[in-house]
Amino acid sequence: MIEAAEGNAFWRALRGQKGVQVKSPAKGNVTGAVAAIPDDIKMQSDIVYKTVEGQAVKLDLYGLKGHRYTHAPLVVFFHGGGYVGGDKQGALNHGADIFFPLLREHGYRMASVNYRLCAVAGAKLVDCSTDCKDALRFLVKNREAYGIDPDRIAAMGTSAGGSLALLQSLTNKDDLPGDPQLAGYEARARCAVAWFGPTDFTAPELWGEVSPLKIAIQMPILFKVGPEVNLREYEIASPVWYMKRNGLKPPMLLVHGERDSTTPMQHSAWMDEQARKLGVPLTFVRVRNAEHGFREAGGPTSPSRKEINRLTLNFLLENNQ
Repeated sequence: MIEAAEGNAFWRALRGQKGVQVKSPAKGNVTGAVAAIPDDIKMQSDIVYKTVEGQAVKLDLYGLKGHRYTHAPLVVFFHGGGYVGGDKQGALNHGADIFFPLLREHGYRMASVNYRLCAVAGAKLVDCSTDCKDALRFLVKNREAYGIDPDRIAAMGTSAGGSLALLQSLTNKDDLPGDPQLAGYEARARCAVAWFGPTDFTAPELWGEVSPLKIAIQMPILFKVGPEVNLREYEIASPVWYMKRNGLKPPMLLVHGERDSTTPMQHSAWMDEQARKLGVPLTFVRVRNAEHGFREAGGPTSPSRKEINRLTLNFLLENNQ
C-alpha cells in the first residue's frame, strides 16, 4: 500500500485507478497555507496566455510596486503536484525567499504558470509540457508590454514543475508546438533549476519499486496507455531525451534529496551522468536526510533549506545576466 499526501489531487486520481490502494498519512503532513504577498510587491494575477477548448490557461506576473520595467530579466516558476494537482500560487510557498530578493535587489520580474492538469478534460503530460512552452512564448510575444528581456529568461520548478522547467531550456523553437497564435516566437530559458524533478520517463528503472509516479506512468493518468499507446510521448516529456537530441548546453542546477521516495534521486543522478558525457554544464546537489520536498528524513538536511535557497539564488544571478 502506498502512503499519500492528504488532499493531493494526484493521489485522488490514483485512488480512481483499479487495483491501486492508497492510504493517507497523518494530517501533520498537509501542506501549509500560501505565503502572503509583501506590501511592496505587485502581482498581476490570472493573465490568460492561451485558451484551449474554452479553458483559459493562466499565469501570474510579479514586480515591484511603482517600478517601470524595461528589458528586465525574468524567472518563470512551474509548480509541482504530480502533473495532476498544484497551482501557480506554489511559487510563494516554495520560492519566496528566492524570488523576492530577485525582484527587490536585482531588477527581476517573476512569472508563475498554471498548466492543464492530467486526468482533467483528457489532458496528458505532453499537454502540460506544451502549455509551459506556450507560457514562455506568450511572455516573449508581450515582452514590451511587460518590460521583459527575452534573452534573459530563467526557468525554475519543483517536482513535476522541475522537469517542466528543464524542458524550457532544452527545447528548440519548433519543439512542443501549441497555440497557433504563439507559434513563431523564440522562447527558451537561458538556464534552469529543478528541485527533486523527474528527468527521464523512458527509463522505468529510475523510479524504484514504490514510487507513486512509477504507478502513474503505467496507467492512463499521464500518458495514453493501452493498445494505442504513443511511446513518443514518453520521450517528448523527458528532459534527458531533449538534452541528447538537440545538442543545447544551458546551465542547469538539479537539487535532490537522497531519500526521496516519490521522485527518486536517481533521476537527477542519471541526468548529471548524461550531461557530463555531453559536456553540458550541469550542477547536481545531493541533499542528505531529505525526502521529497526536502522534508527531513532521519536527521537535519544538509545542505539546509536556507543554503539551498542561497545557492539557487546565486545560480540564477550568475547564469541569467
